[in-house]
Amino acid sequence: MNTDELYRRNLEGILKSVLNAKRIYRNQGAEEILRQPELIPFLIEYLYSNNKDQSIKSAWVLELVCLFEIRLLLPYLLDFTSRLNVLDQESAIRPISKICALICQHCNSHPCEPSVDQTTWKNNIIEASFEWLTGQHKIAAQVFAMESLFLLGQNSDWIMDELYSVIDKDYPCKSTGYQSRARKIMDKISKLKRKKY
Repeated sequence: MNTDELYRRNLEGILKSVLNAKRIYRNQGAEEILRQPELIPFLIEYLYSNNKDQSIKSAWVLELVCLFEIRLLLPYLLDFTSRLNVLDQESAIRPISKICALICQHCNSHPCEPSVDQTTWKNNIIEASFEWLTGQHKIAAQVFAMESLFLLGQNSDWIMDELYSVIDKDYPCKSTGYQSRARKIMDKISKLKRKKY
């Protein structure tokens, strides 16, 4: 058995111990990954696998890993973001949209991984976030998508204009949670535009 097979077997054991979405199980999985960060590329591989159970559990665990230590994901940004558009399980999309927002927050306030192609991963997140925001997705994924787009769009008029337009159009028919975040994002966009002009 080679090293990759050992890593996969280890990761499968970790994911099997995540019995459901309860925080205690997700925390245990995340703590194991934090102790063995070499498993992160395999966790990303499982996230995009055809195995629904593995994909969802990988998303749950990776979300908490990123909450604890987002920098562990940065060397794998291209791999992580390259297949965002293939996710189709709402139980995976919500944590992944949150991870995208965490990446954007981190890279907005810290220099990002210099060896990673910034344009590609940012474009991947922008594309996925607009899909999550405009598609039939749960409010939490849409709220995280708004945050990502706002952070990535601060130096891009077209992103800000499109984001404002989508939020403004959808605002009346969405939940109060959506509306609350939408108001904050729209206010921030308006303030940025006033500063520019």
